[in-house]
Amino acid sequence: MLHKLHIRRLFHITLLLVVIAGISSCGTTQFRKDYYNVNTLLHDSTQFATGTPWLKAHMKNGNIVIFYNTWEVDSAQTYISGFGAQYDFNRQLITQDHLSIPIDDIALFETNNPVQDNKGRISAITIMTGLDILFGVVCITVPKACWGSCPTFYIDSTATTHYADAEGFSNAILPSMQYGDIDALPGSVLPGSTFRITLRNEALETHCIDKVTLYAISTPTNKTAFQSVDNKFYLGDKNFICSKAYDENGEITALLEKADTQERFSTTDEHNLKSKEAIYLNFSSAQANDSIGLLLRFRQTLLPTYCYYNAVSYMGDFVGGINTLLETDEKIRNKFGHDGFLGALGGIDVHVWNESENDWKYEGAFNETGPIAINTQILPLSASDGKDSIKIKLVLNKGLWRIDQAALVTDLHRTQAKAISPQVINAAGGHEDAFSDYLSDSTNYLITYPGEHFYLDFPMPEQSDHYTAFLYSEGYYLEWMRGDWLADKNILKLRYMLNFPNLYLKTEASVFKEHEAAMEQIFWNSRISQPIFSSNE
Repeated sequence: MLHKLHIRRLFHITLLLVVIAGISSCGTTQFRKDYYNVNTLLHDSTQFATGTPWLKAHMKNGNIVIFYNTWEVDSAQTYISGFGAQYDFNRQLITQDHLSIPIDDIALFETNNPVQDNKGRISAITIMTGLDILFGVVCITVPKACWGSCPTFYIDSTATTHYADAEGFSNAILPSMQYGDIDALPGSVLPGSTFRITLRNEALETHCIDKVTLYAISTPTNKTAFQSVDNKFYLGDKNFICSKAYDENGEITALLEKADTQERFSTTDEHNLKSKEAIYLNFSSAQANDSIGLLLRFRQTLLPTYCYYNAVSYMGDFVGGINTLLETDEKIRNKFGHDGFLGALGGIDVHVWNESENDWKYEGAFNETGPIAINTQILPLSASDGKDSIKIKLVLNKGLWRIDQAALVTDLHRTQAKAISPQVINAAGGHEDAFSDYLSDSTNYLITYPGEHFYLDFPMPEQSDHYTAFLYSEGYYLEWMRGDWLADKNILKLRYMLNFPNLYLKTEASVFKEHEAAMEQIFWNSRISQPIFSSNE
């Protein structure tokens, strides 16, 4: 019953906003009339970055403060001040004056102009609205297929391929959903060298990066370092490639036997986006024991990205208010997060055939999110019945996962990694700034805007062996509201998505199917490579 009350609260608040917007009352000031139109002004593409600047503060207690024209933040970044109006939970005018509001009392901001506050607290909780930037004609047909990502990381700063070396915290769509993510980096790193990684913001998002750390594992020449699905580190031997792999359509061994970016993937079921499929892996001459694990190289398709963009578009010009509810109400947030809708599609479930019991035994799952970087992880296996071959079944959603390689790792044992912080971060605009404190001090964030990129230099310790590197990134991001999405505003459908994710994924299947074939090309051709504006000005 409790969760129903929270969803009703979401519906009632949005309904209340609609009702308030349609009421006219005697004696209202011009500013109060502006409140009725503030969502329209905030989302008007002709006003983005050039029109009258608006700053709408969604307070944690449900009130709203609207600043216009000018505002400022004190030197300690504890208060925001300026002329504006404050409205209560029912959108009745409380006061209209020069206001000074504690930033700690504010959940989120909305604005139609870039907030230049020296990478301060305002930028870190501001949703940009009124945006209507098209990538030529490439995104017109399927706007929800356009590039979207969390921070992306590249070892080669000039790389233009479809494969970033790492991507961070894909599900951290609000400050309260911040978390850390680890990605295995390809190749090895020489001791005593300076290891450079390029950090990019290639999407219409504000990235708020709290921490970046390089985990380095000293790796003997006859061993390989691995990251497990629960972010533990191992050394082991990658001894067995898949001798045979097949799915419902036939043999797929050639796609999975080596790491070559030739991925096995399927398309979705046009009747249900939660339809399952199975992949069968045979490893001949391999014996199960307590130190063996399944290695997968994998990533997601664009299905979760499409679903998330749908959710944002359903919010329409209520995006700030609804995101404030998600930010301040844990129960509502859980319905949207990994334990709710974002997790409804499921992971790659792993089952091992047990000969003595004549049955499949569930071992765990791979569930790293994100469509850009290929993840390399292992799942330690416990099944053992002494046979000379191992059979594994992967159960996964159709059309959700791309798998590049499947292999068995033997002689696994836990190991430790050295944590290395960036020594210097070079702003890519041609000047050098010491931003290292932003990534080591938990009170500050490195905030990046679309098109920006930075160089992260990691000093590698002296060691006789080479290093295997894993990149840890922690933070969150705020999606910008595209003008193309406003026409899809549908609060009832948003409630349906959050309340009944399984039914939603069934009814949405045919719509997604119409765009599925074209989405990949649109996505990869719509990355943002040049800054829209700089957050360092």
